[in-house]
Amino acid sequence: GYAMSDTVVQSFRHMQSAHCERGVTASLVTHAGVPLSEPMAFGIGAGMFFAYIPFVRLHGLPLFSFRMLPGAIFGRVARERRIPVRRAKFRDQRKAAEGLDRILDKGVPVGLQVGAFWLPFFPPRLRFHFNAHNLIAYGRNGDDYLISDPCFSHPVTCPARALLKARITAPAAIRARWRFAEAGQHLADQATIVIADVATAGAN
Repeated sequence: GYAMSDTVVQSFRHMQSAHCERGVTASLVTHAGVPLSEPMAFGIGAGMFFAYIPFVRLHGLPLFSFRMLPGAIFGRVARERRIPVRRAKFRDQRKAAEGLDRILDKGVPVGLQVGAFWLPFFPPRLRFHFNAHNLIAYGRNGDDYLISDPCFSHPVTCPARALLKARITAPAAIRARWRFAEAGQHLADQATIVIADVATAGAN
């Protein structure tokens, strides 16, 4: 590994929500200077969706879907609010970790799409292999990251190695995603939102 210095985005405020992507979207957009509630993120992001796919079976049962693809709500909110979006990709674990720290060092909270099973702060009974959970990293304290997970009423911490494993898992079921908003970069009532796709690679 490499040396980690402490940092925290002091102005970031944790928000609990009913749905992780809506909560992360509302938090990041609000932090960037465009106030947004979770219900508004749900509406603007056209989050209501239902699909019945009988020819695809999971555990012997037809597949039902009750949500859009990961990132769709955030993308629609950014588009409808005319918020610019940029993307970057990482395959190397070290570069992915350093990239996260580089953005945090700029005072910018970073939204991450992770595998929920590998998050140690999740109660064991709630851990399952779902690689589209959304949360926000807003700082570091020693070897731990400061995490705003919309599922919880208060911020939590996560060891760096555990967070990296949650971000980059094998097998690569889906891509993990970063989302981060650069506070203060406004044009009228617009904020700059940056999304970086982190391609999954083999776990340690």
